[in-house]
Formats: sequence, structure tokens, C-alpha cells
Amino acid sequence: MTKFKYNRLLIVCIIIGLIAAIGVNIQRNSVEKANMTVDLAIDYEDMVKLAQLEGIPVEEVLSQAKQAGISSLAVYETTFEKLNKNGKAMAIAGSSVLENYYSGTLSDPAWRTLVQQGTIKADEVYVVGHDKQTYTEVKEDLFRRLGKERVNVLDLGNQEILAVKANYTELLKMNLGMPTDEMKAVNDAGFYVLARPSNYKNVTDDDINAVFDRLKDFKISEIVFSGSETLGGLHNTERTIELMKERDITLGMIEHVTQLQFYPQDGLYDIARGLDYKVARLYTIPKDEQPKLKMDVAVERWANTNEERNIRIDLMRIYEKPEGDMSLLATNLKYISDTKAKLESKGFIIGPASHFEP
Repeated sequence: MTKFKYNRLLIVCIIIGLIAAIGVNIQRNSVEKANMTVDLAIDYEDMVKLAQLEGIPVEEVLSQAKQAGISSLAVYETTFEKLNKNGKAMAIAGSSVLENYYSGTLSDPAWRTLVQQGTIKADEVYVVGHDKQTYTEVKEDLFRRLGKERVNVLDLGNQEILAVKANYTELLKMNLGMPTDEMKAVNDAGFYVLARPSNYKNVTDDDINAVFDRLKDFKISEIVFSGSETLGGLHNTERTIELMKERDITLGMIEHVTQLQFYPQDGLYDIARGLDYKVARLYTIPKDEQPKLKMDVAVERWANTNEERNIRIDLMRIYEKPEGDMSLLATNLKYISDTKAKLESKGFIIGPASHFEP
């Protein structure tokens, strides 16, 4: 009978490998235990919508959301779609101005004079500001995005307006920079701003500086870029990295629906590497899926997501239908507070997202 003998060299290798694995796992456990702060965030626009649906002042809804557990509000760039609704600025199609003139409904003498002078063109868009700060910011961003050859300043009596060479429908959807009025409202209500800037076409360092100049006076929890490009895109991320490092801002990376990678954005990995991976993973329940989920199921998903996949930014959505005999506001406040309680029971802390140390 053949006598079995252990290979001493193999045993030594196994022992060395085991010791190394134990060391790595102890280190990993220590790093993960120090990374337990989750940012419970929700869109500022969702809070405004909820207030409107319930007929309650926005400030009251924000106060109750803060008490329920929200730590950051996501603020996106403004658009004329939003500005036309809140009345702080307005984009008017030239064809509409001419239609009103020839139908006899254009009563403002200053507008009538511009039409009579041939200044108003059917294929242009005219921007009027009713709030000085908003108009200044919109004007600045239009010049950056379209250039001086497509944006002209006109006098409308005692008021300045802009004549823009652009397709009206597309202009309504165009991003126009981070709105300081919304960021101020968010900070004043006790929240951090989760900033969602987009990129510029042919972006320059000056464009990037302008974005961070808008952010400089506000408490920012993270930056999560909007669209298919980061600020700087594929070829100009150095200045973005420099300013994020200078201001100690965490990068939020959106988890792909497959959970196997991140939502593709040009320049994302360059910025992550440039920040020495000071990043936090962001998850949001898909818009078409949330209405199908019972509240307790959604709450459980957040807990599992944070625990199993190291998600540290929970970008929540509001429920648009009330549950049971609760009001819509009460439904969403319960959703937020139950999620916070569930996370805290798992040992998580609510606040600006933590990240892994190098």
C-alpha cells in the first residue's frame, strides 16, 4: 500500500496564503466599518411638487422632510421649462409675439414698437427676466452655451431682454446652469446640496470655473454629474478634478441598473482616479418600478442595498399615490422615516456620504 505523504512546501504556501487572506480581510473589515454614513437624498423638485400636490408651503414640506430623515436635496440645472412655470424668467417664441401683435392682443407699447421696427423675428426666442439674479445667471449661461453670435441684448423700454437664435422647443429643455436660488433654499432649510451639473459643448477651464463659482457659497454633500458626460467630458477633466480636490467634494457614481457597473458617463473614471477614489456609490429605485413596490418592500431594499453593495447615496423618489388612508405627504414622510430607522438599526449613520479610505 502506498503511504500518503503531505507536501511540506505546499502546506507552507497554504499557511502563508491563509495568513495573507486573514490580514487583508481584517483590513477590509476595518475600512468598511469606518464607511457607514449614508446620504438620504431626494430631488428638490420632488419636494416642490409634493408641496404643490398637497397645497402646502414648500418651506413646511422641507421642514417635515428634514425631521423625517432627509439629509441632502438634489439640485439640477435650471431650464426654461422650470423658469416659465416659476415666473422668474421666461422664454417667448418670436412667432407668438408676432401672432399676438397681428391679432391685436399685444398691448405692451414697448413690444409693439419692436415689432414695428422689424426687430422681432419669428424664428428667434426672446428671454425676459422677472428676477434680477435669475436673469443674470441665465444670461451668463446662454452666452457660454450658444456664444455671442447667437445671443443679442435688446432694450424693451426700461428693461433688458435677450434675443436668442435657437429652436424654441429645444431651448426650453436646455440646461442653464446651477440655480443659486434653489441651492440657497436647500441650505436655508438645513439640507446639504447634492449638486447635479452637466457638461458644456467644447468645455473650457473657464466654463468649469463658472460652475464651481456657482457652488462656492453653498454646503455641498456630493457632486453627481447629469447626462452622459461629466463636467469636462473625455478630454478636459483636469480642472474639474483640481477644483473638487480643492473643495474636498465627494464624487457620486450612479450604479447601473445591472448592478455590475456604473451608469456610463464620459470622464467618470478619470475623475474617480484623479480624486484618489474619494467616491460614493449612488442607487435610485427605477422610476417605472417604484410605483409597483409596497412601501415596506422599498424600505427593505434600501437596507439591503446599503449593506450588500456599499451604496452610500440613497437618491429616493416620492410616491405619487397615497397609501391607505394617509395623505400623500404623510405617505412620503413615513417612507422616509421608516427608511432612516431601518438603516440606523443596521448601524448606518445619516449624513453626507462617507467613502473608503485609500
